[in-house]
Amino acid sequence: MSKHIFTYGSLMFAPVWRGIVDGKYRHLSAAATGIKRVKIVGQSASESYPVAFRHPSAPWLTGQLYLNVEPSDLQKLDAFEGSYYQRETIQVIADGTPYQADIYLLKRQYLHLATELPWSPQDFERDHLEAFIREYSPA
Repeated sequence: MSKHIFTYGSLMFAPVWRGIVDGKYRHLSAAATGIKRVKIVGQSASESYPVAFRHPSAPWLTGQLYLNVEPSDLQKLDAFEGSYYQRETIQVIADGTPYQADIYLLKRQYLHLATELPWSPQDFERDHLEAFIREYSPA
């Protein structure tokens, strides 16, 4: 069964998304509440991508909502996100319409990897996107 996927980090960027999935999916700007996005602890390109987790007082988190993602591409996204994340269903708003969408959240046992530093999509695109694509794109 296809699912909507809400992305908040590197997968918001078309070159990263297209490097993972095979299908072409309609996407919308969207937002969710109760999800906090921060930089991850790490080195090199690892410092350039975010993690997200449930946080009741978090402000609106903006991202991209990909509609009706096919199961074969969901498997590819699951593999890309890896064992540190779990896919959970949340409600997002896009164009004033609520959607049920899956999001990749950092598993509770890995919360120690989250910093308190906010992650900026603009900084990522300007300073890290090209290196991220080189490091994380599937061969």
